[in-house]
Amino acid sequence: MEISIRQYRDYAHSIGILQGLDIKNENQQFSNLKFSSFNETNANSILQNYAPHILDEIDGLAHALKIEYSKALKLFSGYVIPQVEGMGCSSVVHLNFAIRNYDFSPELYDHCFTMLQPQECFATAGNSIHIVGRLEGVNEESLFIAFHFVNNEVTKEGLMASTIVRIILDVCKDTSSAIEVIKELPISWSYNFSLADRYGEIAVVEKSPFATKIRRNDELRLLTCTNHFQNECLKYLNRDNDFTQSHKRLSNMDLQHLNHMNGEQIFKWFSNPKSPMFYQNYQDYFGTMHSFAYLFNDQVIYISLPHGKPHKIDWSDWIKGYDSRLETLSGEIVEKA
Repeated sequence: MEISIRQYRDYAHSIGILQGLDIKNENQQFSNLKFSSFNETNANSILQNYAPHILDEIDGLAHALKIEYSKALKLFSGYVIPQVEGMGCSSVVHLNFAIRNYDFSPELYDHCFTMLQPQECFATAGNSIHIVGRLEGVNEESLFIAFHFVNNEVTKEGLMASTIVRIILDVCKDTSSAIEVIKELPISWSYNFSLADRYGEIAVVEKSPFATKIRRNDELRLLTCTNHFQNECLKYLNRDNDFTQSHKRLSNMDLQHLNHMNGEQIFKWFSNPKSPMFYQNYQDYFGTMHSFAYLFNDQVIYISLPHGKPHKIDWSDWIKGYDSRLETLSGEIVEKA
């Protein structure tokens, strides 16, 4: 398994063109995605209101891929629902660090870690999904966000979680502003969003298409998050048959006493194939695809692939204009016996 490290600094439209040229050979992969109905007017309106530069990026993608803008908007805006299985994800957010495992399948994975510095918005770094979306990430203001799938049985026209993550990273500078924007944005399925910033504010936003609740822990200054809602008003949306073992993963984190560990120690625990947080059920769309960490005091990113070496990116240096020398990351997908 290998993923590309892609780095872009330019205006959003030019970044879209550059990304389009980089993924030209992968265009068929996205064209084959199955989507529900698509409301182009609403997609344009929401992105124009919250992140108009993303529309410029999508237009650049359309130019490079030689496809109609309307098709590019459908493929990359995240205002449609791909017909895919739900995934599992775990995270811990703390005033000093944020760590997250993304568990899914290599069949539906961009295999790309993207660092952007557009002229129109904050610089960001994170694992991409459907090119424009992000699975998790951090921005130049040291705001971290990650999404966690909960349920797709109760739906409404809205954005995919990955587009919401991208919008938050691009336009918000702290947890409080991120919470307000997440409240306003329409979402198609039910998700948790784990948040942390450099000011020490942490939160989990529990969001369904019809309600939003905020979870905090001001006493411990640490929050864990998996793939179910904990607010009583939203628990009815939790899956009855959860093959991702969401409650078990939450218990495993509680038993580990994470408050007595530092960010590097937790990152190593998350990414260790022998850890109870690491899964190898890839055929069931529940295998660990990558581990991501951000340390607020040091302003560094750690990322590793399954059975691969951890890599460190100096995020402070990158936003000053110094490119990372990393071009690829390697790992190995090992299916559970």
